[in-house]
Amino acid sequence: MEKLFKGIFFALKKKIIKGLSSRPVGVNNKGDVTKYFDRYCEKFIIGKLRKSGIKAVIISEELPGPMTINPLKKSPLYYCIIDPVDGSDNYLSGVPFVCLGIAVFDENMEPVYSMAANYYTGDWFYADKKALKLNGKKFIKKPASKVNGLIYFAFHNTSVKVGEKFNSAFLQGPDKARSMGSTIGEIMTVIKGGARSFIDVRDGLTPENFAPFFLIAKHANCPFSDAYGRHFFLRSGSLTEVYNVVFSNNAEQHGKYIGKLKNLL
Repeated sequence: MEKLFKGIFFALKKKIIKGLSSRPVGVNNKGDVTKYFDRYCEKFIIGKLRKSGIKAVIISEELPGPMTINPLKKSPLYYCIIDPVDGSDNYLSGVPFVCLGIAVFDENMEPVYSMAANYYTGDWFYADKKALKLNGKKFIKKPASKVNGLIYFAFHNTSVKVGEKFNSAFLQGPDKARSMGSTIGEIMTVIKGGARSFIDVRDGLTPENFAPFFLIAKHANCPFSDAYGRHFFLRSGSLTEVYNVVFSNNAEQHGKYIGKLKNLL
């Protein structure tokens, strides 16, 4: 799978960097407008997966519903959750922070293969049950940087009623909040040590935003939970089911932020 996923990433990277049309081509299953670049990348990935021979249910934001490829093949059935262009608004605005996510699960919804990649930086994580690689080499984890205070990505709005309490609890110390508009890219940054944690407590993340990280987090020994510190799993293959997510570089930092969140939510 590594060779397949790497080939998909670098082929799409060339197209993304060169520029794909942003004209509307439909509406996705969340009610958002689908752009040509979304549809192009999705079709390309599905075509490569079909050609690989894998028997799988494809779950993607731009599809009207799950799609089964190679259904007659006598082999185990997998579930593939894909996010061809994570950071669509960034792409539309010319912000170079746009990512790819592919996650393959077995029939018990246990993760078996994962890819998370940033089209503009060229970084890509690949994981299977045996190992985790960054840019094709065994990943060696680094602690989050302490330069100018550690940065974590925080996402919040008035719907979770944290407001000034949130700001007081999280932003009065050395921490700095950033939102770069791509969940996959932000979590990749946490794993690489460029940020302490990723926090999204809007109760609005859907599985394609974080599906690759179940397996990647396990290998990287990165805590991955809901906003109360509870281990979570995909409740279904639906891309309209929403989650809160906290992902951290290390257990100590994760516990600190979860403790603060429990007093706010």
